Amino acid sequence: MTDEQNREIGFNNNLRLGKRKVHVQTVLLPDGKKATATIFENGRLIDKRETALDAKSEDLEREVKHFHQLTLSDLEMLFFVQEKVAESRMPASILKLGVLYLEKGFVDDAVDHLRSALKADVNLPSGHYYLGQACFRQENYDQALENLKKAVERNPDYPDVHLWLGKCYGQLNDYPRAIGELKKALDLNPDYHEGHFTLGLLLLESKSAVPKHADLKPPIERIKDAEIHLRKALSLSPAYDRKAMDAGFEKLKLKDEEQAGLGLFQQAYQPQHLVSHSLVADAEFYLKFMFASLDRDNKTLDHYIRTIEKSIENYPDYADLHKSLGTAYLIKCWHLFSLAVEEHRRAVEINPSFEKAVNHLKLLENDSRGFLILLRALLK
Repeated sequence: MTDEQNREIGFNNNLRLGKRKVHVQTVLLPDGKKATATIFENGRLIDKRETALDAKSEDLEREVKHFHQLTLSDLEMLFFVQEKVAESRMPASILKLGVLYLEKGFVDDAVDHLRSALKADVNLPSGHYYLGQACFRQENYDQALENLKKAVERNPDYPDVHLWLGKCYGQLNDYPRAIGELKKALDLNPDYHEGHFTLGLLLLESKSAVPKHADLKPPIERIKDAEIHLRKALSLSPAYDRKAMDAGFEKLKLKDEEQAGLGLFQQAYQPQHLVSHSLVADAEFYLKFMFASLDRDNKTLDHYIRTIEKSIENYPDYADLHKSLGTAYLIKCWHLFSLAVEEHRRAVEINPSFEKAVNHLKLLENDSRGFLILLRALLK
């Protein structure tokens, strides 16, 4: 298949989700190795997903179409389970739904669900942390700061909380506190690439916003420190566009070009998700398992498993990704276990005197209850 043919593979759908209408566009990238699904609401980009394709060239169109359909079904599932989750009155489930809304770009919905979860259980683990992120995305920085302060009281040794506090203080132009929070994050994790990157940006921003400040270093020293942290981030992660970063470093060598360099650095790293992939995967597995249903042939689950496996190839030392993959494997086991119970039950319906099938069915039904209890405990 030629590059020109590759570019022509794409699918578009309008999707009505309750009172909202979104447009999903999925295309094969020119290299023929990846596809992207882009989601718009009222012309506004709210989410973009990417998947690697393992199919042979003659199967590319089918694979891209499958990815497109998975994206549509995931969005439908999200809104389908909303009422069921609300009816359950389970704070942990409402929290997971809020996290999913946040990851998928429905920020206002995320804030509503996260607040609802915390109203039901103010001590919900990570509740204030994710609500702080959601308020930040709404550009409601005062509310974001209020929630992130509560989060850091509960989790003072969690680098991500200090990262988001630093971002929030930066938006409020309180650069001494912003820089202080980023330094706390790096004290907790010296190899935190996003911590180094964000600190570098904040140092450059502060140089322009407050050139002279009693609690900050002189501008020239801040620029030097910024370069050190930005280079450290580049050395720690492949997530940065090296060409854009190098162009930014060149700008830092020139007088009064720091703002141009800052823009290049910001272009070099634009994470698609503000929430960890592993948490999102866990939340989606949980909601589908508890409130919806997985497809009979496991295509959706297999897609999630492949996604996490590919993430592990890039980040083999991320313990939470391995945990999520283990959870996904267990859910697939449960799905196959359920199919096994169905087939034994069908055998008994066909032949009630089939003694071995009757005995096996009793054993399977007994064990299935224990398996279900285990899964629910792991997914909480």
